[in-house]
Amino acid sequence: MPIPIIPNMTSPLHQGNCTLLPINLASIHETTELLRQRKICGWHYDHSCIDQWHLETQNKTRSMFWITTASHEDAVMIKAGHIALASDPDLAATDKSSMTISTFFILPEHRSRGLGNDAMDAVEALATREPYGSVDCRAIVVDTLDRRYWELDGEECRWWWGRWGKVAPERGRSGEDWYRRRGDVKVKGGLKYEDGLEGGGLLMASYLRKQLR
Repeated sequence: MPIPIIPNMTSPLHQGNCTLLPINLASIHETTELLRQRKICGWHYDHSCIDQWHLETQNKTRSMFWITTASHEDAVMIKAGHIALASDPDLAATDKSSMTISTFFILPEHRSRGLGNDAMDAVEALATREPYGSVDCRAIVVDTLDRRYWELDGEECRWWWGRWGKVAPERGRSGEDWYRRRGDVKVKGGLKYEDGLEGGGLLMASYLRKQLR
């Protein structure tokens, strides 16, 4: 839903055409919109996820933001997606010397405009600043669906898109490729994502790391 906001153009929450606004996970209005976007994303879209994220924000181990952009026609800010910065003990460091960027999603109608790059630039900047990150943060870690699902034929790879009722996407357009173009380096892979099919199964994730300083 559009929100009337005038962004602070010098704030670290602003980058390019993107302004990050903290998500209030205690607000029914905001969690309803977050769940709507998560369902479009296809991952982590039930109330138990919201409850867990809320607990983590209260414990100051996670910060979640709306990715907003200006609507010049209506002079409002549009919630075009969302993103999180966390000190995940499984992937990064609890002392915030390295942090994770996760739960990153942009609505389809707002893609291919550079908004994703702007949002990542803003969150990477926040990783080295209090209160969201730490001046001691030296690196960020991300995870995304392994590029094999874009690049390789066969039942273990591009075949999955048909099972999901979708057309296999263009090669070279995976999230992993996108992060690599931003300077992230793959450090490992592993099973992580639920495939969403009857019987259940896990898909491969790629974990990438980027040095900030």
